[in-house]
Amino acid sequence: MRRYSAILLTLCALFCAALEIGQRYALPRYKAMDARLNREHARADELRPLPGRPAPVLIVGNSLLKKGINISQLNEKLGPEYAVTRFVVEDTNYLDWYYGLHRLFREGARPRAVVLVLNARQLIAPEVHGDAFATLLMDPHDLLAVKRSVAIDNTTASNLLFANLSRYYGLRSELHKWFLVHLLPDFPDLAAKLRPVTPPLASDDEIDLLAANRLREISSLCAQYGSQFVFVVPPSTAVRDGSGAIQAAGNRVGVQAFVPFQPQQLPADLYSDGFHLNYRGAGVFTDALSTGLRQLLRNDSSTQSAASERHSLIPDDPSSQSKAPNINDSRPVTTGWQGAQ
Repeated sequence: MRRYSAILLTLCALFCAALEIGQRYALPRYKAMDARLNREHARADELRPLPGRPAPVLIVGNSLLKKGINISQLNEKLGPEYAVTRFVVEDTNYLDWYYGLHRLFREGARPRAVVLVLNARQLIAPEVHGDAFATLLMDPHDLLAVKRSVAIDNTTASNLLFANLSRYYGLRSELHKWFLVHLLPDFPDLAAKLRPVTPPLASDDEIDLLAANRLREISSLCAQYGSQFVFVVPPSTAVRDGSGAIQAAGNRVGVQAFVPFQPQQLPADLYSDGFHLNYRGAGVFTDALSTGLRQLLRNDSSTQSAASERHSLIPDDPSSQSKAPNINDSRPVTTGWQGAQ
């Protein structure tokens, strides 16, 4: 009996190993996605400030970043003073990146600045991106903290733990999508038609309250590791996108929240699907972002240097220190681009 049990366990282990290896190396779509995620994660981990080199800036987010910002163009605009590294995980929200940054910092990442690109709905979302989050962004030491933050049950927490241990288990939904697309070539169009109606966006008061807490929380995390934090709201076709409430929250708690464009400021022909920017739209957004980001990064460096100098000169008289400027008080950056509305 024991012999048969050992054989069965061995076969199960071989089957699991075959799944892990097979999905990583045998499926072209998954292989390409996995390679990109590993490459961007590794580059983020390696970020360190080095003498005589551009200051490293880490920009993170979801598909709004992937399709909306041209990283080559952004580096060209910000260089040689800054060098931007991107880390994109699709379908992620605030909590995904709050705990994702925990993991990156523990792994040794020390960027000069962290830029998070999300819209208002994603900033206040109460959930994480399920098993994919656990595989790609979660540090297993944070499992209990994630359980409390997302208010999940023990079964769901166990799934997150297994997903953290098994890349196949965590990213199996991508495998399912691959099979569906091959079996049903029109599946993406069908899925778009069956997509549930998006609920109304929370009120500005609700966004302001939750955004203030979350911006303060993630900015404090970055500050612990010597990184400046900047939150960026991408352009939107919505009449009301919550960007004003986010900017007000940032002003109140002293966190840089940058809104390059007001709702519906960019014309519809700069979007590919009404939500993501197309190539031309990405160029416009990147140009505005580079202008504003350079100013925000320089202002923070100047403020830190001035504060350090004042502290060294008058260490025992904090009352003599001048009040820091309001970092979000300026209006959205004017890019000089005038599109037809």
